[in-house]
Amino acid sequence: TEKSPLPMRRHRIPIKSPREIVFMRTAGSVASRILQALAREVREEIGLLPEHYEVVRHASGYRYIYPPEARIKKRKKHGFHGQEQTYYLCNLKPNAPEINVNQRPREFSAYRWIEPSEFDIEWLPPFKHDVYRQVMKDFFGVTL
Repeated sequence: TEKSPLPMRRHRIPIKSPREIVFMRTAGSVASRILQALAREVREEIGLLPEHYEVVRHASGYRYIYPPEARIKKRKKHGFHGQEQTYYLCNLKPNAPEINVNQRPREFSAYRWIEPSEFDIEWLPPFKHDVYRQVMKDFFGVTL
């Protein structure tokens, strides 16, 4: 079985649906700062500015627990043993430049657009499977 064609550090995968949509996630934020968090993440990771995309939808409350081998280290370093995340569905605008993964620090080594139904849950570490199954169902109606 082919592993992720997108070797990347935090396992984020841009997804294209028939409506030219990019899909990103950030750690949960206070409601008043949620769009600022999105803008920062998108700029830092793929070089797009807020004028390059339109937020269609977002949803919060997706949670996972780190695997036992990472839990102690994460708890010591960050004070948490898991994450709650907010996911965003965004339309790219016609003026959007090409995605630029050559950001510093580099989050992605490459990217490619896929249809949501092409997403392979095995590209992700097992502890994230349940969250991504729910996100893909909620945002795209895709059952993984």
